[in-house]
Amino acid sequence: MKDRLEHARWEAQQASDRLSEELGTQVYIRPVLAVYGPKVPWLVATIREVDVFNGDRLRKYLRRNATIKDRPKLSAGEIEQIYAAAARVLPLNNGAERTPVG
Repeated sequence: MKDRLEHARWEAQQASDRLSEELGTQVYIRPVLAVYGPKVPWLVATIREVDVFNGDRLRKYLRRNATIKDRPKLSAGEIEQIYAAAARVLPLNNGAERTPVG
């Protein structure tokens, strides 16, 4: 699983770099790895700076992280800007296409 953890960190850094450059401000992307298939014996474990959890816990993971107080909250306008920038600069389908979302 070490290779998958490293790949998740690499992908998150690539997304952060591209969005930060496009928006002209630092955008942090948290690397996560959702495991489907065999159940992992923990709720969320941070391994090599990657949050790892069962795929069926994704909704709970996102909701929990949205309520963490020390993280800055994004406005609707900021979310829209990031979404639009992601559609412009992030590849879809493993890089096979660069078609904007929406």
